[in-house]
Amino acid sequence: MPLNDGIPFAELDHFDLDVTAIRCLRRRFCEQWRVVVLGHLTEDSRERVVVGMPDPRDDRLVSMLEQVLARPVEAVRLNTYEIDKALDFGFERRAADDHPDGVPVPMRAPEPAHNASSTVLLDHIIRTAVRFDASDIHIEQYLDDVDIRLRVDGVLRQLFTHVTPANVNAVVGRVKVLARLDITERRLPQDGRIRIILVDGPHHRPVDLRVSVVPGPTGEDVVMRLVGQSAGVMPLSGLGMPADMLSEVESLLANPEGMVVVTGPTGSGKTSTLYAGLDVIRGDHRKIVTAEDPVERFLPKVNQKQVGPGVDMAMLARSFLRQDPDVMLIGEVRDEATAQVANRAAVTGHLVLSTLHTSDAVGAVPRLIGLGLSSADVADTLLGIVAQRLVRRLCTQCREPGSTDDPSVVRLRPLLGDIPTMVAPGCPRCAQTGYAGRVGIFELVVMDEVLAAAIADGKTSGELREMLRVRGHRGLVEAARERIVDGTTSAEEMLRVLPMRALASLLDSYELPTT
Repeated sequence: MPLNDGIPFAELDHFDLDVTAIRCLRRRFCEQWRVVVLGHLTEDSRERVVVGMPDPRDDRLVSMLEQVLARPVEAVRLNTYEIDKALDFGFERRAADDHPDGVPVPMRAPEPAHNASSTVLLDHIIRTAVRFDASDIHIEQYLDDVDIRLRVDGVLRQLFTHVTPANVNAVVGRVKVLARLDITERRLPQDGRIRIILVDGPHHRPVDLRVSVVPGPTGEDVVMRLVGQSAGVMPLSGLGMPADMLSEVESLLANPEGMVVVTGPTGSGKTSTLYAGLDVIRGDHRKIVTAEDPVERFLPKVNQKQVGPGVDMAMLARSFLRQDPDVMLIGEVRDEATAQVANRAAVTGHLVLSTLHTSDAVGAVPRLIGLGLSSADVADTLLGIVAQRLVRRLCTQCREPGSTDDPSVVRLRPLLGDIPTMVAPGCPRCAQTGYAGRVGIFELVVMDEVLAAAIADGKTSGELREMLRVRGHRGLVEAARERIVDGTTSAEEMLRVLPMRALASLLDSYELPTT
């Protein structure tokens, strides 16, 4: 049925009213101006937004709507009753978007057609991301192109879909509706969260998506981070630490007071390590409180709190001091106020766990000093530092001996010597990437009297690293080397994840193990 300027409401159902389209404008706005978005029309490659209103000839209202919606508007006539009924349908109807436990997404569904709706396209993207165990979904708009990419094992992979420049805004709008963001706001960044329920027959799996929308000159880019709520917490023993390091970490967690810091870049598994540590020490005899941004996974018997508008990390941590906790987890020490609260908690009888963004373990010392703590404070409160990275595992199905002339091997010759290395050319099991899954590599610095005295005396990070080297300290480079030697990962992967400064400092001076 063609649209015209006098559609009776009884026939609106023939146009398959789209909740996403109706919610393009806020209800208060729609009621004030007596309008409702009905859908989209595409004729001669020209997309228009169909808007119902009492007087389609009101040019001033149509012009305002075109500015708000950033698209040409096709005005059709609806009376007040019809507009109210359409708004009730869009805002009060108990749709899948308002499911009390999350938005259901079927795990098994046919591939979407080229003209599929935004709902079907987004469901397909999420379903594929879950199937490949992706950590992030990227929707990126360019002048004449759209990229949908998944971050799998720390590396982005292109996903081929039917999302095009013509329909990407509908998909982004669907994301914003589910994340309860302002769909009319296209100038400012927005953050939100979506809870979906993956339905696979009788099985239901909840997954949270942290949503970030950032506008630009070519459109809005979206990144969604997937957090599986049913996956549980990986045990500390399953992270990949050597047995001796695992024992030392467990000893650190048994302390009644002090600070333990986990360092590494974004996506290196710091939160998983902290959660694994909490899982070791939680119990009826301890009160554990957390300040997170956001809460990524809920833990039994742990009082988890999330930062929000007007409530930052420092404010939450400061309030915890009046809650009589035994253990405090502070998601990240990112400013001077948070550093001061963490230090105060650590010296007043609390075990504090937190994260920092540094290239290695020793880098945490100058970072904390740079955030306003004195050298004496750091030496007094710091119990230990864990630095970590995630490296991709070579696919065991297609793994084979590599060439000694491989550029990565040649570059790392001072570290690897003549040991045989492994590579994986790719196979169907690993989607032709050569890698399947990831494993952690770790560095642990445990504070003792000598190291604490050096920090209190103001020793530089270079001097501290030299002290550790003389002691035979095992850093991230040595940890990665061991994973190459045992065939778990490749020389190429070591170059990808380790900071070049750390590698450069060792290439000329590294002494190969004699055994």
